[in-house]
Amino acid sequence: MANSFLIVVYILFITLVAICLFSNLNYLYKKLLITFHNFKTNLNYLYKRLLQKIKTRIQQEKEWRKERKIKEKKEREERKKEKDKEKKETEEKKKKKEEEEKKNREEEAREKEKYKDYRYCVLVLLAKVMKADGDTMECELDRVKSTIRRYYKTKEEQYEAFNTFKSILDDNNYFSIWSSLNTQFDYTAKSELIMELLAVAYSDNNLKYAEEKEILHIVSQLRITSDEYKSIYSIFIEKYNKGFYSENKSQNENRKDHYYKKQEEHRKSDHSKTNKEYSHNSRQISSKEKNAYAILGVESNATDEEIKKAYRALAIKCHPDNASNLGDEAIRQATESMKQINMAWETVKMARGIK
Repeated sequence: MANSFLIVVYILFITLVAICLFSNLNYLYKKLLITFHNFKTNLNYLYKRLLQKIKTRIQQEKEWRKERKIKEKKEREERKKEKDKEKKETEEKKKKKEEEEKKNREEEAREKEKYKDYRYCVLVLLAKVMKADGDTMECELDRVKSTIRRYYKTKEEQYEAFNTFKSILDDNNYFSIWSSLNTQFDYTAKSELIMELLAVAYSDNNLKYAEEKEILHIVSQLRITSDEYKSIYSIFIEKYNKGFYSENKSQNENRKDHYYKKQEEHRKSDHSKTNKEYSHNSRQISSKEKNAYAILGVESNATDEEIKKAYRALAIKCHPDNASNLGDEAIRQATESMKQINMAWETVKMARGIK
């Protein structure tokens, strides 16, 4: 009996314990379910938040990329515009430079074309000589007008030439005249040109130092030697005294004494050489004969052969045919220059008895 009671009690105890354990387990289960539910809810919330953040980030990335593309596109367009602008400016500069170069070439070509006209070269160098002493005198201007009337036939041509001369007088650009003169014109043209300059310089009855210096500079630029210049100067004096450069012949008479005095200053003092063919040191040489020697470009103690050679060379260089393309006035002046050369030769021939 006692054993049965213990068994029952034991069973009841176990049952009670089982009930208690079951109740606790159910409670724990429910708590676990609640905890799991809460965890799931939190996890789902976190997932949604993370997903939202990811979506937001993706959207922001898309917008950023879109903005970046737009910005890059604008930058490309701006760079393209700048490049096009630079290209356009470069092309404009290049075009402008080409136009300026073309304009300069055309201007230079026009200038060179002008310099092909002998009369235009006369006007340019007359202006240089007139400006040499810094004073433009009325008598010099009158001489220029006289020169223009000799070289230009019609009133219209004379008026246009004088206006051209005035514009040259205000300009200092002679950049291509020397090369053009030396390339296109021979000794005849240059010598007659120098004589025209001397005529203007002598218009005030006085060859000033500044004018003479300027003429000598022009002579050197034209590649004329000092001996050739002396010959040209001597021919000029003879022509000038005959009124070939002036409408008023009375102004020319006092030129001779000045010229002969100047020639004596330039003439060599050494006359000790002996001339085997002809000696004229024992007699006084006349002014006319001195001028004749100066025209021929020889010293008075030169031999007959030297004088003949000098005359032939000068006659070839100064023949009027060489001025055939320079205009009627240049031909007239060259013809008179040739006459003076022939007269000088005849004077020396007669003085020396050359046959």
